[in-house]
Amino acid sequence: MISTSGPRRPRRPQPTRLLVALAATVGLLAPAVPATAAVGEPVTYLGHTYSSTVTRPSADKPQSKLWYLDGTWWALMVGAGGSQVYIHELLPDHTWRNTGALVDSRANSTGDALWSARDSKLYVASRVSGANLQVAAFTYTPASRSWAMAQSFPVTVNSGGGSESASIDQDSLGRLWVTYTRGSKVWVAHSDPAGGGWTAGFLPAVVDTSIKADDLSAIIAFGSSVGVMYSDQVSGKFWFAIHDDADPDDVWRLEDATATLSSVDDHINLKQLVGDPQGRIYAAVKTAANGVTGAPASAPLVGVLSRTGPSDGQGTWQFATAGTIADDHTRPIIMIDSTNQELYFFATSPGNGGDIVHKKSSLSAVSFPAGRGAPFVDAKPVVNNASGAKDPVTAETGLVVLAVAEGQKRYVHAEMDLGGGDGGGGGGGDVAPPTVGTSPSAGATEVAVGTSAVATFSEVVQGVTTSTFTLTTDGGSPVPAALTSDASGTAWTLDPASDLAAGAVYTVTLTGGPDAIRDLAGNALETESSSFTTATAAEPPGDSVEPTVTAKTPAPGATRFSRTGNVTVTFSEPVQDVTTETFVLRNSATGAVVTAVVKRSMDTNKYVLNPSATLPARTSFTATVVGGASGVADLAGNRLAADVGWSFTTRA
Repeated sequence: MISTSGPRRPRRPQPTRLLVALAATVGLLAPAVPATAAVGEPVTYLGHTYSSTVTRPSADKPQSKLWYLDGTWWALMVGAGGSQVYIHELLPDHTWRNTGALVDSRANSTGDALWSARDSKLYVASRVSGANLQVAAFTYTPASRSWAMAQSFPVTVNSGGGSESASIDQDSLGRLWVTYTRGSKVWVAHSDPAGGGWTAGFLPAVVDTSIKADDLSAIIAFGSSVGVMYSDQVSGKFWFAIHDDADPDDVWRLEDATATLSSVDDHINLKQLVGDPQGRIYAAVKTAANGVTGAPASAPLVGVLSRTGPSDGQGTWQFATAGTIADDHTRPIIMIDSTNQELYFFATSPGNGGDIVHKKSSLSAVSFPAGRGAPFVDAKPVVNNASGAKDPVTAETGLVVLAVAEGQKRYVHAEMDLGGGDGGGGGGGDVAPPTVGTSPSAGATEVAVGTSAVATFSEVVQGVTTSTFTLTTDGGSPVPAALTSDASGTAWTLDPASDLAAGAVYTVTLTGGPDAIRDLAGNALETESSSFTTATAAEPPGDSVEPTVTAKTPAPGATRFSRTGNVTVTFSEPVQDVTTETFVLRNSATGAVVTAVVKRSMDTNKYVLNPSATLPARTSFTATVVGGASGVADLAGNRLAADVGWSFTTRA
């Protein structure tokens, strides 16, 4: 039943001491007999029904309908008996309360929810089959547990019409990005940092964006980049297109994420452990093995692709089977338990409708047990289209998965206590919040303009991003910077893209919270801010120092370089005259020049050479930066002393 009482502050839903029984008349769960659910045992609850005109409201595969905030779970759901999508709150009695906040009035819209701790806003990207994308933003009022549409929203994104799916994320500069597929192509669009002004949809600048009409894409922001994974049933690949936040819109690189798979299907669900020192990304995917004539029943049908590697470098992809043709899974999603460092896999099985089943694996070495898996959302006659949350779950949040009971036109969800922390069932555990020290220290003066901000935590933390660890000017403007951590995950460095201004005040802010910086048990850091002042500039002497090359990618002598990768060079100071004549890539054997575009990476000293076509496999190339009288010069006219060249070899 749906609660008709006014807003009230609930405790976290706990699947313990529940009243559960089988209602034989409709074959569905209903309260009847007391039962006790232990840690790791999911319990299913029926939700409200919706209009018969609504189809698959908990879809689509790349999207997340749930988020956790202020001690409870929230969801994008069609209102009881209706056809429009509203924000709903999960109450302690396991029912959903319609908050009255309308998300999208269009029939059969499906949305992807993103809670931004950086902006304290909920963003929702909604799509329908016959109209442009829509992005809504909501603010939350804790006292009334209510949501309101933010000023200047919703915004219509020019997607050229209806799309196959849509998902949303936010980059390190605060811009919102959406991806969708339409007209057998993969598209992206992004906002300005305020979220109001948007580009029209455009194709990522990679060599292969042509796909089948039913292929789809998903987006994830990681480190200082955004990544778009898309299925390509034409070439039989899962591609991962990466755009560094500081680069122009037309600078991308492409990774082949297919790993050992021999076929692909249009099923993708992307997740990450935010602030993970290893930079890991996980994708639940489905293959097309069940459509291959003669394929054995043991052939992988669904599983998880895992990426390791930095956001600004080449990643490595591996595949772990979660189900075979015989297991007959479909529409897989994943969720990350950061408290226990585990990865949960969910899917519908059998594929024509059944239960939402689940398996789990350690994050450190992804591997799933054989078999179909145990039921997670279990209602009759069939359940389909599982949806979860973008952010990792913890012992505090528990685990909630939303789905629909098809044929009944009814929502159904399951809750499970994770244990392992202070979230119930864990037997106590870590309840102490992390602490942090910063450098430069609060109130420091005469700080070098080339300094970096360093945060050293008392324990390993998660949720450290360029949204939760920021450096701002005295006027509040963010300073573009790269974020890195040491191997232990306790020391994090924010390295500005260029020197700070002399004699200026800067503020370091570390934002704590359940969706921001917290330890692995979910205990939130207390938000801290501190300011320092840089040293006053000395009178500069006349510039007679020649520029130098300080960094190159790929590294000299590198092998297995991505055939779709970009070549970059970074100088010791701002320079001029970097063109296709002075930054050149050649075939080492033939000397043939590779046609490419050369651009500066935003306002940094890095320049990017983006080849116009995929490089041939197992081929040696030589990159050259021209020095001397006709070469690269700094802004004072000092030339690079001599040519700088290095060679590398592409992968197979």
